[in-house]
Formats: sequence, structure tokens, C-alpha cells
Amino acid sequence: MPYSKLNGSPDFVTICVESSAKYERMMELLSQELDMRKNETIERERNHRGFIAALREDNDKVFNDAVELINCMEQDMVTSDSFKVRGANL
Repeated sequence: MPYSKLNGSPDFVTICVESSAKYERMMELLSQELDMRKNETIERERNHRGFIAALREDNDKVFNDAVELINCMEQDMVTSDSFKVRGANL
């Protein structure tokens, strides 16, 4: 049937309304899925930032502990050397 005969007929209008409703529903579902994925991504990023912050804190603590250990070892070497010098002078 040519388009001009369908245009304006009840069947044509019904088809257009049904198609429009179908695609609007599909767009609504896609929009909901997009929102859900956005929220999941935001939550993952929040978790990632928290993990990175905790990792940095741990790294800083290990570094500071290592510096403290090195300082203690250097102090022990100085103390040990001073005992050696005192012992040699006796």
C-alpha cells in the first residue's frame, strides 16, 4: 500500500504511537542503565581513592620507620666508635 494511503489511517497512527512508546521505553531503560553504571563507576573511583590514600599512608610510615632505623644505626656506629677510641686510649 502506498505511503499516501497509510498516512492518516488508524493503522498508521497506531503503528506510530506504538513505535514511539516502544522507543521511549527503550530510551528510559538505557538511561536507567547509564545512571546505574555511573553510580558503579563513582563507587569504584571512591574505593580506589581510599585504597591509594591508605597505600600512601603505609608507604610514608614505612619510609619514616626506615629513616628512624638508619638514624639509630648511625647513632650506634658513632657510639661504638667512641667506645673503641676510649678503649684504645686506656
